[in-house]
Amino acid sequence: MTQNLLASSSKPRVLIIDDEQLFRDAVSDYLEEQGFTTYTAANGRAGLEAFQKFAPHAVLVDLRMEEVDGLEVVAAVVKDLPETPCIVVSGTGMLQDAIEALRIGASDYVTKPIQDLEALVHVVRRCLERSRLQQENRLYREQLEGQVAQRTAELRSRTMELEEANAKLLAEITERKRVEKLIAKAKKEWETTFDSVSDHVSIVGPDFRFLRVNKTLAAHHGMHPREMIGMFCLGVLGCMDLGTSVCPHKAFIEDAGNTALERIVHCQELDQWDFLSTTPLYNDGEYFGTLLVYRDVTERVRTEQALKESESRFRLLAEHATDMVTRLSPGGDFIYVSPSCQAILGFAPQALVGKSLFAFIHADCTSKVAACLREETCRFVCRMRTTSDVYVWLDISTQLLRDPKTGKILEVHASSRDISEAIHAQEALERSNEKFSKAFHTSLDGFAIVGIDSTTVLEANLSFAQTLDLEQGKLVGSSLESLPCWLTKADQQRLRRELAVNREVRDFEATLHTLGGEEVYVQLSASFLELQQEPCIIYSLRNITSQKLAEKEIKFMAMHDQLTGLPNRRLFLDRFEQTLHRTRRYGEKACLMFVDLDAFKEINDKLGHQIGDAVLKEAATRLEKCVRKSDTVARVGGDEFVLILGGQVESKQVEKIARKIIRELSKEIMVFGYQCAISASIGISLFPTDGQSLDVLLHKADAAMYQAKKAGGDTFLFYSPDTALTQSTASA
Repeated sequence: MTQNLLASSSKPRVLIIDDEQLFRDAVSDYLEEQGFTTYTAANGRAGLEAFQKFAPHAVLVDLRMEEVDGLEVVAAVVKDLPETPCIVVSGTGMLQDAIEALRIGASDYVTKPIQDLEALVHVVRRCLERSRLQQENRLYREQLEGQVAQRTAELRSRTMELEEANAKLLAEITERKRVEKLIAKAKKEWETTFDSVSDHVSIVGPDFRFLRVNKTLAAHHGMHPREMIGMFCLGVLGCMDLGTSVCPHKAFIEDAGNTALERIVHCQELDQWDFLSTTPLYNDGEYFGTLLVYRDVTERVRTEQALKESESRFRLLAEHATDMVTRLSPGGDFIYVSPSCQAILGFAPQALVGKSLFAFIHADCTSKVAACLREETCRFVCRMRTTSDVYVWLDISTQLLRDPKTGKILEVHASSRDISEAIHAQEALERSNEKFSKAFHTSLDGFAIVGIDSTTVLEANLSFAQTLDLEQGKLVGSSLESLPCWLTKADQQRLRRELAVNREVRDFEATLHTLGGEEVYVQLSASFLELQQEPCIIYSLRNITSQKLAEKEIKFMAMHDQLTGLPNRRLFLDRFEQTLHRTRRYGEKACLMFVDLDAFKEINDKLGHQIGDAVLKEAATRLEKCVRKSDTVARVGGDEFVLILGGQVESKQVEKIARKIIRELSKEIMVFGYQCAISASIGISLFPTDGQSLDVLLHKADAAMYQAKKAGGDTFLFYSPDTALTQSTASA
């Protein structure tokens, strides 16, 4: 069964379970008039069936019923729905049952006959309001605990993700820089090699002898150009693979008689690459020789191979990188787009080549992107349009590529990473923080977050500060354990021990003393959490002062007479046992007086219970004035009182006190304009003379009192074993 909050119902439902139809009808009619919906049941079994059927907001149940009594009904309701208030109805003499009902979970009790139905309505409304507040507090607490746990898990998960992302990003940046350095080095080597190569130019006759050589070729061989004329060119220009069956240099020159050719050949012996170019020369149409251009291009060939490998590595890196790699013109047009563009933006790479970057970025990012295209290196975040016209967040890093001679911007290289999930996660984190903050600060329970090492209050809501009777602004930043209104040193040590063992503490009860001197009872819970990588403790504080005071009041009512405030029979028996224990231990004496008021019944019958109750209160006050504070005056019946006198009390002292009681009670009592005259009959028994146990002493004091009343009252008698009792009147 689910119990809704009271606020969810326009008319609260109340179930009345009582075997007296007049009582049920009267209470039901009055509650209906006060805006309640009522259901009634004539016994406990029918009441439980009605409870399951109608799901009332409150139950009013009589304690004494046949078959299923009120205590069983209360136990069943509390077990099924602890938050449904049960108000027990007890008659005279059933106070112990009412206390037992409160112990097992009843919210309150009223006594029969109910003179004021408006007071009953007040009790019902108060219990319903308390139930509503308990349900709201439980929901708030469960919601807050769930949010704290969720927040802690999200922070831990996000921290791990960021650490992994940072490590991956650092590795990718390191690898990218290394590749960029290799590419730059290869390009520089290639350009340097290309610029430094000198051509060897010569004219070779049909017999393959030099007709003419240039200085570069001659200097290369350490000779003067004239010294090389007439030399056989194959021995000079060849790669010296003469021992092999086929020399590529020789074969090329021999085949170059009539046709212009150029070729790069490889000399395996020297592991050298040479560029050879031949052009036939004619004079008046007659062939006379060949223009032979010879150039060592080993470095150039190797550089070109390295460049191809570098370009291959660059393309391999770009095409397999998760980031989108692009090359842009100085004006922002796409020159190259890596395949990862398909996954990030949804566009095929070739669909972007030749188009402007500014056609895809959000208008808010235009000025920022334009500025970055003119900076050597730049990093920025902007939004870029996808094929579905949705904008994603990109983290973009750019670097300019300039002409080494003129410094002119040739290209802009850019690497873009999709950070939409990170942006959305950050926004969700901010929303979560806002929800946590609102729940934290609006909770009716007090909450505070305290650093473990410094015990400094990092955050506290208004309820926490009000419970300590402090200003919220002064509480934050102060050391919680050093505050005089916080837990005692012993409670702090006990709380820390439980935290160390169980990692959390729940329902820890303690007493605080505010700066104003007020005593506040609290229920405390605490658990560990990590806030911005700082270990903290979150405290939940609930003010239970009203509950504790109510418990004390109930305990007092259970041990005292409700009319006079004197100890009742239960407390009297406990105190007399303590007195006997003390007298036995220290060899003292004790006295028991049984006091019965004379003529009280006539006052009660003629003038009414209200005047009779007032007379009883006055009699109780006068009795207390006749004895010491260490003695006990108890009311054990309608007009019967019992006095316990201890501490080496002697017979003469007892007689003196008895005379004083007779004298004080004989004085007229003015009540509501009526003069009431009463007297008392007193029976006295002494310990250890008259007995060693409570039952014996009480029986003998009662017997002596009966003899005093039989003798005419207004007198006292000591118990005597003889048939004739020792009598002493007030006039003696």
